[in-house]
Amino acid sequence: MRIASFSGGKLRPFFSNSFRELKNGKIENLIIDLRENTGGSITVSGKLLRYLIDHPFTLADTVAAVSRSLQYGKYIQPDFMYKVAMLFTTKKKSDGKYHYTGLENKVHKPFKRQHFTGNIYLLQGGFTFSSASMISAFLKGQENVTIVGEETGGGSYGTSAVYLPTIILPNTRLQITLPLYRIVFDKDNPKTGRGTMPDVLIPPSSISIKEAFDPKLKSVETLIDKHKPVH
Repeated sequence: MRIASFSGGKLRPFFSNSFRELKNGKIENLIIDLRENTGGSITVSGKLLRYLIDHPFTLADTVAAVSRSLQYGKYIQPDFMYKVAMLFTTKKKSDGKYHYTGLENKVHKPFKRQHFTGNIYLLQGGFTFSSASMISAFLKGQENVTIVGEETGGGSYGTSAVYLPTIILPNTRLQITLPLYRIVFDKDNPKTGRGTMPDVLIPPSSISIKEAFDPKLKSVETLIDKHKPVH
């Protein structure tokens, strides 16, 4: 299952149909490729987690912005949409920040009917960011999950996300994207300043690129073959 983004693409019905087929086909091994996934909707990412994770979870302890006034809004097109959204979805708390309370500390339970209980192999890399890196952080250490590849680009402690406005720089007219919210997955996790580390480390290789060879996928195939029952 290659997921290049958590934005667009009618992912909710895709997940539902896919996991129904996996259950009906009695599939025992699932490879999820997030190596090109730089993120997107955390609610959609959370939807995927509910098919995979083996316990109830919260998407975040903290989802907060330092301001909702957008001081340089004239360089954001359109800034009005973000101002209105933040006005009605955030609440100022004692820390002085504006919290998106609808996402904080809300408990999500794993799906029952189409939950995948087989072996999960998660492919990740340096381009695995934001809500994609959240998948890795939440599944790390789960008994039936093996993470293969490189350290995620996104942090294991948290990320920046929710609203991603495009900012047009006034002189160069270059367009950049800067998230408005800081997200902390679990405040009790250590602040290492690092991404989620794989269980099986396979660093990038110029030789594999030259020869159009995928060592990460080959490693997963080897792991699956190793655990096949002998008849």
